[in-house]
Parts: sequence; C-alpha cells; structure tokens
Amino acid sequence: MRKIWILSIIVAIIVILTLVTYPSIYSSKPQLGKFFKVSDKDYAPPGKIVIWFITWVGCPVGASDSWILYGYFKANGINVNLTFHYTNPNDRVGPLPGILFANGIPTTCVPYNYSSQNVLFSVCYLMNEYFNATPNGIPVPPNEILNTEISEMRQVLPQWVYNLVYYYNVKEPFNINGKSIPPAEYVFPHHIISTIIISGKGGTWMIIGPMYNITALKGLTYDYVLQHLYEFSWYNSSYQELSQIISLAEG
Repeated sequence: MRKIWILSIIVAIIVILTLVTYPSIYSSKPQLGKFFKVSDKDYAPPGKIVIWFITWVGCPVGASDSWILYGYFKANGINVNLTFHYTNPNDRVGPLPGILFANGIPTTCVPYNYSSQNVLFSVCYLMNEYFNATPNGIPVPPNEILNTEISEMRQVLPQWVYNLVYYYNVKEPFNINGKSIPPAEYVFPHHIISTIIISGKGGTWMIIGPMYNITALKGLTYDYVLQHLYEFSWYNSSYQELSQIISLAEG
C-alpha cells in the first residue's frame, strides 16, 4: 500500500512539472516573440530538422535572432556562411549588430540553403538594408512593401513555408497590446515580421518577432557581442529556448 502511495506522488509530481515547464518553452496560442506549435506535421526529410529564417537585410529583429541561431550553429558544428553587419541606421532603435547568413550582403531574395549534421537551414532576405528596395535594388515605396514581400515569398519559398509565413503574419490575428490584429498589420510600414520555422518528426514550431528585447544590442559593436556573447542573460535564456524547441521538433 505504501509503495502505491509513493508511486502516486511521483506520478503527480511528474505531471505537475510537465504542466509547469512546457508553457515556459512555447505558447499554445500565437504570440509575438514566443515560439508556438503549428501542428504535428513533419516537413523535414527523414532523420532531419529543417530551420527556416525569413527576414530582411537591415532588420533589427533579424539581427537580434541571428545571434541565437549563430550560437546554436556554432555549438552543434553546423557550418553556415557569416557576414557581420549592422541594421538599418535609420530605424528608430538605431543600428544594431547582427549576422547575415550569407557570403557578403545578400543581393537576392532567393534562399541561402545549408546542410550540416542533421540540420537543413535556409534563410531568405526579403528587403535591403534600408527597407526601401528589394535585395537586388528594385525600389519599393512603403505602401507596397508587404505586397512585394508576399510576391517574393510566393516565387522563391517552398509552398509549405510560404503558407505558414503568409498565414501567421498576414491573416491570423494576434493579441498585441490589447489589439486583435495580424502581425504584419501591426507594424508600419506593413511588412512580414522576421519569422523562424522549425520542423521535424516531433512537429512544427514558429516564432514571429524577437526572442528577446532588441534594445539589449543598442550601442554595442558586433566585435563586443562576439567576445561577450555567452555572458549575456538575453543570449543564454534565448539559446536555451531555441535548443528546447529544436529538441521537441526532433521528436
């Protein structure tokens, strides 16, 4: 009888820990800056994990998330091209240090694709550094940015990636500062907010928006961030979150 009682307590503790831990890893509902599970569907080849990063060259959100992706790639021996770069100097938060996963400044929205270990990583840059033209230099007025990005994505992304980025940026309302509004409509000029998709046999997750407060990078150089990366609390917490989501996706 005593053994059954002890076993019941252990099971109850495990259930409680599960309920407490999982919401801190990801959200059951789409929220800006928080991973959420899209479905149980696996879009990756057998035994692989796919990571998609949709952003633009001068994006502050893309720059902030790039450090977390970089840390994960470095820790796990995943080889990608790196170009250290600053975000749009005209943005309200000023130029922030970040990493472009390309050999030089991207001049195309065609994805850069990498395969290393069991990870397939692809990144797509939809706009240029100053957010006023496509990566290859075609001018885009502010009121046409979103439509331009949608057109680019439709042309260069796999259908499933396009469907998820489009739906959760343009169609699905999020609760943002008390408003029920799709993310792309919340920002001005309206545009696709930097998005990460992770998929494997354990399912598919997304995050739209920064993993941490981007102002943490304000006033820093990329050399300084590189030298002190593992000392930053924003890096360590976001790295842990990303690693946990990838582990869940691995199944």
